[in-house]
Amino acid sequence: MSATTKDKRERRVLRRSVPEVVEAIHAGKLSVRLADQLLYLPRAKQRTELQRRLHAQDEFERRSRVAAETIREYLDPANLLT
Repeated sequence: MSATTKDKRERRVLRRSVPEVVEAIHAGKLSVRLADQLLYLPRAKQRTELQRRLHAQDEFERRSRVAAETIREYLDPANLLT
C-alpha cells in the first residue's frame, strides 16, 4: 500500500470517527487500519466495538503476563533445587 493511501486512510479516520476512536489511535491502542473498519459502523456501534476490542486486548495482555510469570517461576533455579 502506498504512503498516500495510508495518509488518506488516516485523514478519513481522524475526520469521521467518534472521539473515543481517535483517542485510542493516539494512545497506541488501536491501529488506523482497524479504526478504518470501525468507521463504517454507526457511531454508537463504533463505541461498543471499540470497547469490546480494547477489553479483549487488555484480557490478552493479562493472560500473557500470567503465563510469563508462571514460566519464570517454573524456570527459576531456586525452584529447581527443591
